[in-house]
Amino acid sequence: MQPERRLKSCKRQVGLGSPGPACPCRFKLQSVKSQGSGGQRPPVLLGWPDEKLQLPHRLPAPLVRHLLAEVCAGHLSAPAAAFELNIHLSRLYQLRTDYLRAYAQGLATTWVPGTSGGDHYPDWPAEASALLPRLLSSKPPSSYSAAASELHRRLNFQTDRASVRRWALQNHLAPDTRYKRPP
Repeated sequence: MQPERRLKSCKRQVGLGSPGPACPCRFKLQSVKSQGSGGQRPPVLLGWPDEKLQLPHRLPAPLVRHLLAEVCAGHLSAPAAAFELNIHLSRLYQLRTDYLRAYAQGLATTWVPGTSGGDHYPDWPAEASALLPRLLSSKPPSSYSAAASELHRRLNFQTDRASVRRWALQNHLAPDTRYKRPP
């Protein structure tokens, strides 16, 4: 069983090879034993109430910089830092790479973690958004595959049927496919 990690105040300087500012958050990780000396185990925060928010919106940048500096200096293990930041180990290594790049350029004290992932696709053209309601509200409605094909044929806008379906659901144009009893 892995020991639980808790934050404890620290008083040492943080830096990568050169003396730097004092720890911005004044915290470091410390193990808390779950057994021994009697008493109850300290409460553990099992999840963040806003766990789906991106890292820059959940934690202050000085804390993230401090933990990454500790990892780079070898004072803190990468899995412990990932646990503390509530991110996966692969995301921690991406952040560490960005942090080291900023450190090499002399921008480590102002570095802010970026967001991961996101919406990489451009917005649909207005013509496509105008054509889809006509195609999907016809009687009988066009299939999503046919609508995607028409978008490509008429507007040279390449998309797949799943994207058309998601667009139809978001815009409340998805046909009602539930079974209807005959009268």
